[in-house]
Amino acid sequence: MPKARVRDLEMFYIDVGSGAPVVLIMGFGGDHLAWGLQTPAFAATHRVIAFDNRGVGQTDSPDIPYTTAMMATTPLACSTCSASRAPTCAVSRWAG
Repeated sequence: MPKARVRDLEMFYIDVGSGAPVVLIMGFGGDHLAWGLQTPAFAATHRVIAFDNRGVGQTDSPDIPYTTAMMATTPLACSTCSASRAPTCAVSRWAG
């Protein structure tokens, strides 16, 4: 399974389909599997990148307090998410 080194952790991700990139960002506590119904639909026409947030699923769980800023900037630092053009992002609401 693919992982990318992002700052202080190994981040698990999936990268499927081709075309304009779409990054799926799940709210805290959810992993890439929460996008299970949307991923194949988007992948039919787009490159889809979905990942497990820090502390969730197959991504590392550093023993430090997580901040909103930390959670928001981690996807931006993921070199795997880089593309020749800016991706469209779909974000699940972060409760709280």
